[in-house]
Amino acid sequence: RYAVESWAPMLMKESFDLETDTAGYISSLFDIFGFSSVLISGFVTDRLWSGRRATLAFILAIGMVLSALYLRILGPTGVFHFGVGLALIGFTLYGPDSLLSAVGAIDVGTRKGAATAAGIINGLGSLGALLQEELLGYLKTHHSTDSVFLALVIVAGLGAVGTGVLWRWSRSGRAAF
Repeated sequence: RYAVESWAPMLMKESFDLETDTAGYISSLFDIFGFSSVLISGFVTDRLWSGRRATLAFILAIGMVLSALYLRILGPTGVFHFGVGLALIGFTLYGPDSLLSAVGAIDVGTRKGAATAAGIINGLGSLGALLQEELLGYLKTHHSTDSVFLALVIVAGLGAVGTGVLWRWSRSGRAAF
């Protein structure tokens, strides 16, 4: 999440020769669609799916991989596709993020370990925010902009695998998530 927020405006400015404010406005699609995903995810899991958060988180995580691929393949071809890619990633990222970092920590950690689970989840998020700047900066400087997009696809894939494990645990009864 932090990587997209940090890098999207700069990549758009450089790739499409946009004004800084225009790149910033277009990159806000990531947050706008992300926010809508949080609301929709909460409604779907609470009202329609009887609290089955892991299923929705896993579906959205797979969507995030596909969205990252879309951004990598079509994003560089034009501002429209870049904006659509950002919106799709925001939508498929924020929902699982809110489900995992909030009530999911309680589900996975149970009553005894909920605070520990929340600390691990938020700690990994903070570590990711710190490391992504260095990693993506290195990739862009020493390799290519495409390597930045590829890194996003790989990280999205790792997130989907991790969410898939949680989904399997919830289906087998090892976690309430």
